[in-house]
Amino acid sequence: MFLTEPCGWLYSHAAATDYTVSLRHSTPGNDITCGQKDYKGNSQPFCRISGDAGEVADACDANPACFSFDMEGNYGGYLKGTGQQQYTEGFNNFCKLAADTACAGTYTFKRRNSIPGNDIDCRYKDYEGKLQPFCRVNGDVKDLAASCDANPECAAFDMDGSSTGYLKKADGPTQYTEGYSTYVKRAGGKSSAGSG
Repeated sequence: MFLTEPCGWLYSHAAATDYTVSLRHSTPGNDITCGQKDYKGNSQPFCRISGDAGEVADACDANPACFSFDMEGNYGGYLKGTGQQQYTEGFNNFCKLAADTACAGTYTFKRRNSIPGNDIDCRYKDYEGKLQPFCRVNGDVKDLAASCDANPECAAFDMDGSSTGYLKKADGPTQYTEGYSTYVKRAGGKSSAGSG
């Protein structure tokens, strides 16, 4: 599947790169421009991609100057060159693992993937009060990471969209699943779920 972004890049989902995630961090400055203009026709000093983390990662993969991207909330991100991460509430930094540099972060992000089975049973009750054999957590990626970090069984979590996820006791195998993203704990990664 090929898509064209407002920045004019043509990219494919086939060559997806994995990213490491630093929650509540951004890379200030080092913005990549892509010819975007404001409502008055003035050039913008950044490249903002509208979409979820998977769509912004697609745009970053397609741009050879892109080293990472900062997600502002759950829907929209800024393409970045290399730079130092810093604590920034409201942002999450996704850094290319293939960039062969030290990317901070506790989780590896795999877009359009899920881990079938391997569910953690946390005695989750559905809307009828019935126990379910999985651990569903409502919240954003920071909430899911905090729940996973607090559970010694948790090795990864799947996000279904941007506000619901499921804790997993194994980090794979993964399978292609549109609408989902998998976040796998990184060995030796510094905790990024809490404050700076």
